[in-house]
Amino acid sequence: MMSRLFLLVKLDSTPVGGLESRFEASSCLKILNLSIEKKFQKKMIGSYLLKSLEDYISEFHRDINKLSGIAGNDSKAFYEKNGYTFDGVFHSKLIQV
Repeated sequence: MMSRLFLLVKLDSTPVGGLESRFEASSCLKILNLSIEKKFQKKMIGSYLLKSLEDYISEFHRDINKLSGIAGNDSKAFYEKNGYTFDGVFHSKLIQV
């Protein structure tokens, strides 16, 4: 299964952020890209996208029990603030269904 899942946040019909992810293996969804327009960063939009993704997975893809995101210097604090742990390469979070 290599299908993708996209989420988009709009304010007044203008896109301000989005998330791209891919289903991998049998129980993992990998976050490939999460980006927020610069002037909308630090306003919890990224956290909203992660929470929306977690809620969607819990409701519609009960076979998925792990989310992971590629770690970058700019994203470490963000992922940790949202409950993800770092394994040296990826940030990940187990999903309770």
